[in-house]
Amino acid sequence: MTTTVTNTLSFDSSTASDSGTYKCTAIITVPDSTDIVTTSEESTVTIKSHQSVPVPATNVTATPGTTTAAISFIIPNIAYTPETYSVKYTGAILQTAEQTSMTRMSSDNITVINQEFTIMLAGLEEDNTYTYTVDSTNCLGTTSTVEMSFRTLSTLPVDPPMGCSNITFLPYNVTLTWTAPALIDQNGAPVGYNLTCMNTSGASVNGLIPTQTSRNTMFTITDVIPFTGYTCELSFISVVGEGPSTQCTFETAQDSKYM
Repeated sequence: MTTTVTNTLSFDSSTASDSGTYKCTAIITVPDSTDIVTTSEESTVTIKSHQSVPVPATNVTATPGTTTAAISFIIPNIAYTPETYSVKYTGAILQTAEQTSMTRMSSDNITVINQEFTIMLAGLEEDNTYTYTVDSTNCLGTTSTVEMSFRTLSTLPVDPPMGCSNITFLPYNVTLTWTAPALIDQNGAPVGYNLTCMNTSGASVNGLIPTQTSRNTMFTITDVIPFTGYTCELSFISVVGEGPSTQCTFETAQDSKYM
């Protein structure tokens, strides 16, 4: 006589943290028979978490550069796979519309916890404040972090002054004039200029300190000697620091009493 017995194994007490795929083995032993029979069969069961919108990212940090920023964050657990993660940001002076970063994808394994991600933002403006959120999205919706901010770094001036030349031809003083770097190349509010000069014998010219804090594009040097060649290095200084230098050369006139 054959008897059919149906047994049901339920996971009524499972929670979202139990999500995953499990292997189950059912073993049946029939005692009290002429031959004790034991048989088994394997099967798999998948426990899915309750469908919900993603949990917000945690441990969010921004590491800004001059025109880039690395946004790092942790996803505590996956609410419902697949999930995607991105950064929304705004604050650019030249681009006022909200921008969205590249997208990162969650693991297919719903049991993964504390997964770390980094998203790079590029094409940012120097020395500018940006606000941003980290957005987590699945088929049920999007969860955003609170709004945070970072400021990109400043860079040194990238170009030297232009057109440095001597506009006088005198034995004991010279007046140098030049043009400031283009505004876009100054990278910060102007502070002044750095001017250093020496003659062909290697002797430095003194009295050039005022150029450090003056925004004038003209400077008179009064401690030169007649009929001597000079080489000067001239650079622009912004609030960030000193940029590259340009070189200008001149020769003083001969003193008339020696002519």
